[in-house]
Amino acid sequence: MDISDLLADPVRPQKTVTAKSGCLNDDLYQALQGTVSTFSGNFYHCSTEVNAPNPGLYIHGLGLIGLPLNERDAQLIISKAAQAPFGKGSETVIDTTVRDTWEIDPPQIRFVNPRWESYVESIVFETVWSTLGVAPYATKPRCELYKLLLYQPGSHTTIFPGVARAKAPGMFATIVVVLPSPFQGGEVHVSHAGKTKDLEVSQTSAYNISILAWYTDVMHEVKPITSGYRLALSYNLIHTSPNIPTPSLPGQPDLLPLYRCLQTWAYGGFATMPDTPLVAYLLDHEYSPDDLTARQGCLKGKDSTIIARLLPIAESLGIAVCLGNLKRTVIGTAEDEGYGYHKRRWHDDEEDESEEETPRMGDISEDEYEISNMVRIDHGEDVDIDFGDFKIDQDSLVPEDPFKGVEPDDEEYEGYMGNGAGSLSQWYSSSVLTLFRIEDITSIGVSLKGHNWGLQHLRLGGAPDPKSEEIVSAVLECLENARHTPYTPATVLENDRNSAKIILAHVVAWKRADLWNKVIRHCGPPLETVNSTLSDALKAFDLDSIKPGLVSLIQQNAALHARVNVVRDISHNARLSLNCEWMESLATEALSSYAAFDVSDVPTLVEMVKEKGTAVIEASILPGATKKTGVYDFLMGLAKALQKHSSTLEGSPSTSDEPKTALTKVIRHCVAAAIPQWDVAMTWPGYGMTNTYAKDSRLSELLDFCFLIDDAELCSTVATIASEAGTYTTVDALIKTLREHIDKLPKTDNNVKKRNMHQRTLRTCAVSSMSKWQTTGFKLDAQLRAIRDLAQLSFDIDQPDLCVELFDAIQGAHGTMGYEHFVALVKSVSQHLPKIEDGASDPTGTGKLKTKLNRVVRSSLESAVQRLEPSGYRTVDRACELIDLSIAADHLAPCVAIFNTLLKVFPKEDHDSRITPTYQLLVPRLKATVSKYEQSITTEPFASFFRIVISLYLSRILAPNTPSTVQPTLPKRTAGCNACSNCKNLKAFLNDSAKRLEFRASKQVRTHLETEIARAQINDIVTVETLKHRTPHALVVNKRSGVMAQLAWQESQVEAAAFVRKVAEDHVLRAIMGERYDDVVMAIQGTKPFRFDGNLTIPPSVVKVSSASDGSSVGASSSSHPSSLGIPRTALATSGPSSLIGTKRKHAVALENTIAVIDLT
Repeated sequence: MDISDLLADPVRPQKTVTAKSGCLNDDLYQALQGTVSTFSGNFYHCSTEVNAPNPGLYIHGLGLIGLPLNERDAQLIISKAAQAPFGKGSETVIDTTVRDTWEIDPPQIRFVNPRWESYVESIVFETVWSTLGVAPYATKPRCELYKLLLYQPGSHTTIFPGVARAKAPGMFATIVVVLPSPFQGGEVHVSHAGKTKDLEVSQTSAYNISILAWYTDVMHEVKPITSGYRLALSYNLIHTSPNIPTPSLPGQPDLLPLYRCLQTWAYGGFATMPDTPLVAYLLDHEYSPDDLTARQGCLKGKDSTIIARLLPIAESLGIAVCLGNLKRTVIGTAEDEGYGYHKRRWHDDEEDESEEETPRMGDISEDEYEISNMVRIDHGEDVDIDFGDFKIDQDSLVPEDPFKGVEPDDEEYEGYMGNGAGSLSQWYSSSVLTLFRIEDITSIGVSLKGHNWGLQHLRLGGAPDPKSEEIVSAVLECLENARHTPYTPATVLENDRNSAKIILAHVVAWKRADLWNKVIRHCGPPLETVNSTLSDALKAFDLDSIKPGLVSLIQQNAALHARVNVVRDISHNARLSLNCEWMESLATEALSSYAAFDVSDVPTLVEMVKEKGTAVIEASILPGATKKTGVYDFLMGLAKALQKHSSTLEGSPSTSDEPKTALTKVIRHCVAAAIPQWDVAMTWPGYGMTNTYAKDSRLSELLDFCFLIDDAELCSTVATIASEAGTYTTVDALIKTLREHIDKLPKTDNNVKKRNMHQRTLRTCAVSSMSKWQTTGFKLDAQLRAIRDLAQLSFDIDQPDLCVELFDAIQGAHGTMGYEHFVALVKSVSQHLPKIEDGASDPTGTGKLKTKLNRVVRSSLESAVQRLEPSGYRTVDRACELIDLSIAADHLAPCVAIFNTLLKVFPKEDHDSRITPTYQLLVPRLKATVSKYEQSITTEPFASFFRIVISLYLSRILAPNTPSTVQPTLPKRTAGCNACSNCKNLKAFLNDSAKRLEFRASKQVRTHLETEIARAQINDIVTVETLKHRTPHALVVNKRSGVMAQLAWQESQVEAAAFVRKVAEDHVLRAIMGERYDDVVMAIQGTKPFRFDGNLTIPPSVVKVSSASDGSSVGASSSSHPSSLGIPRTALATSGPSSLIGTKRKHAVALENTIAVIDLT
């Protein structure tokens, strides 16, 4: 849709907006971009080719035609030519009034110059192709000769009524080659999409060839020839590339988006607008102040196109269009490179300063945009817009960040300052298209230039004119939008107040109460304003008409006492009693909007209560306070002050019960509203700062006050809310405060109901605490302390059944709770169990208390056992601790699970690594624990555990080391001269358990040792070799494998006997091992390896079967009794309970006289 269609549309939408949406800056940028085509070519071509060759034009029947064309040859051509027709609808007609031209068809023409056709192709596919902006081709197009045309004086072609049609399939352009011939007139007028051009070549046609070209859909007209003859060759340019669209001109850009954008703005339909309703679009070219005086005439290229299409639309919608210059100033700190530098190299004093490179901008401190030299170019350009030079915000720029990636036009850098980069200033310049609604001129002027810009145009006295009302509205809007803070300069505040007072004087003169109500709140502090303006206002208005303004003036004060003072001054200036109906209604409206709820206003409220009763608080204060958060201190401060006032009424005989009852109701209301806010952070209004801190002390304050006013229900409410929202620490503190108050309650019949309610509250807190302790992020010690404290609390408040709740809380924590937590609960509950009578019922009346507590202990033990690790540095300690607790609780089932855990052997774990660190330590401690409770290890499940442990040791540790033939003793052997130290070492080696002895010595020493070994004839037990890869060489003596096997067996035999002895003496061992006792003896004697392929799991059922052995005989045997294992007890003396821990077995026992009895045969 073009401009004429838009502006001629008779149906124009009404100026109404149902809902605002979109962003003016974004939509306008997109719309303006759409007004300019991306097509890079032109719709025509015109050039004069001074170096073109003569074509050598030959016409059949005439011969070679001389160029430049003369009169005689022109007449000869006409004699051979035909009148040129033209297309009219579907017909081809001849009408010289439309087209008066002679033509000759191509078959009658040829070119004698062989260079001509190649020249035509080169000029078309290089020069003309580029000018028309045709896309690259896949197959070379054809340039076909269509006609030879001759124009004589008077010949012409008028504008075709429609778009010219193609003369051949695929044709997309016409090429006209004007041959040398002198003539005048004959300009070719071409037009397309609102653009026109006259192609004039007659001035150079006498001796030069001219090339003209245009697309087929371009309208063209050949003006009449006034003198001479115009001879031209007409060619058709035909598209031949398959699968590629035929080249054509783009259509005219659709201006409807631009129209809709400006229309939406004109009608106030955009949701997002600049703060100042003005936009500045950056143009492509920069224009000087002198250029701008020519207004639209100075524009170039794309700028000219955009404004030409925008201007009529903007004018029709009441939008002013201006041009101006924009200067952007950026001040900041340069990026700190550490040192001054030059282009790509470090600074050198001898380098030319002119080569120094300015660093990039770092942190920006100032960024300003200023428009100057603004001129108006729309139809209201005769109306002066006196903005002068003015600054705009970035939100007025279109696009939003037009300088992104653009280098500054100028910059100034103060250089490196020694301890950091210096200040950097940059300047950018551009010309802008500035748009704004004409109706916004006044508000824009006030926004840009300040209140005084508008106020100086106000006409004093008389009735208001539209211009004055517009100025007042703009200034008032500016005052309403002012963002005053505690840091706003006093000069700014004073200027705003002065402007408001000027407007106030005008609206009083105009008798405009509606404007008076809006402006009065901007005139200064309320008290001062009332005293200085109210008397004048009452001369022009009645009280009811200015009541909204007085209310807003009162509401300017956040503090209640300040509001009361303003009300009193209004009463004084209006000469009205504070108790009159009008003043009462004014005070009520002022109080109902009170929202500060500051503690400093509590005394004022108490005074109101004393004067008028509690109704004023109930109606105007409490409804707002109960809906607002962060007012805990105000509510509690008010409650305490009212309670203090109430206490003064207690002894007054003249006071009825009704005021006291009303006070109690209000006090309770305040506390009830404060309770949910006990943990709400405080916010200081006006500063935007929030102070968040722990308020656990508030709970104690609330409880203390609830007990003070003797309200058990509120105590319960405090406990309920804190239990739901508080942390463990919070609830714990609450419990302590509750207990303190409960202990102080007199134990009288009158307090039974209260005490019971408080006990229920205490139970609620305890249950909550039990559900929160594990979520506190405490360290382990703190968590265990919490469990112990909570268990103790259950018994202290005579509600031990809460231990069930505690167990559920621990159990419910799943993976976060470990062994220590359940053990802590077992110990805490177990110490109180003896004090519980067997028949006692729990406080809830749902069962026997002791049964429940025993169940807690047993379940906790089982949960702890589940968390026992099969091995580790804590395994033995924990296993013994659990067994101790299980025996004490008369619950041996966990012992079975403990033993089965300890008997687990994982795939990559060998039995030796389990027996040495775990079983060796566990056995004596387990025996001591069982003995502590006067039980025997022959009872179950202890007997089963020890039986499996012994079987594992003998089958997995001892059996692999049992040789096929066991020698009771090894013969003692000797060698050496008994004189030198080397021989003494050799002799000792022969009778100890070492496998290898190395002598690094001279050849003489080695030879001496070899001689002694040979003389001793001990080659049956040792081998000798010399290592020569080191200096001096080494003589190595190794014991043979048979000897080492016997030595290893004797060592293993002693260790096995020591381990078994650690478990039990002979008669107890017989009771434990039962029918396998003889296998144990034979295994240790070496006569039969111990075989054990049994189950490593102890069945739970064993705890129900009594042991067959009496444990009292465990300690009856004496060291003088011989061992049934066949090893003297003295041989075990060197292997104490812990002598094997952390050592290799071969070093555990030093055997003597092991070789002397070896049979050398």
